[in-house]
Amino acid sequence: MAEEEKTELPSAKKIQKAREEGNVPKSMEVVGVLGLLAGLMSIFVFFIWWVDGFSEMYRYVLKDFSLDFSKESVQELFNQLAKDTFLLLLPILIILMVVAFLSNVLQFGWLFAPKVIEPKFSKINPINGVKNLFSLKKLLDGSLITLKVFLAFFLGFFIFSLFLGELNHAALLNLQGQLLWFKSKALWLISSLLFLFLSWLL
Repeated sequence: MAEEEKTELPSAKKIQKAREEGNVPKSMEVVGVLGLLAGLMSIFVFFIWWVDGFSEMYRYVLKDFSLDFSKESVQELFNQLAKDTFLLLLPILIILMVVAFLSNVLQFGWLFAPKVIEPKFSKINPINGVKNLFSLKKLLDGSLITLKVFLAFFLGFFIFSLFLGELNHAALLNLQGQLLWFKSKALWLISSLLFLFLSWLL
């Protein structure tokens, strides 16, 4: 009778070496779900601020239309619009960066692995690159991600189609009423998408 296979637990030294090389278990689904949730919640929170900001930009453009256009004025207008747009989008960019960082830290703790960024010329080999590109695991992971994106898009489109019947009523509301209507629908959409992605993780 053959001896049973013995499973040996990794030693502390092996675990530490793996961490130094950046080989730690992590789930990109967790990062994706938290990033999606943070992005949607940011839109929900900053929506009114964005409306005010873009309305101010619109008024700024209309004011400049009454002036004589020149190369300098167009350049100044473009620079101002680019700056204002960047400042309006900056909060959500910062939030997404922080969430991506924290979602990794929560999975495997604080980790600094210089070996991960060391250049490896073996990775430049086109043959190895093609093998990695068409490996079964890569294909399965890519298929799952595509399926998740498709389901999320289909769910969002289905929910949006349900809201179409209320658009005529929402158009009769004042700006404050329209914002409240939008926030309620956005919260419903966020909850549905969150449920969808959490169901993939469980």
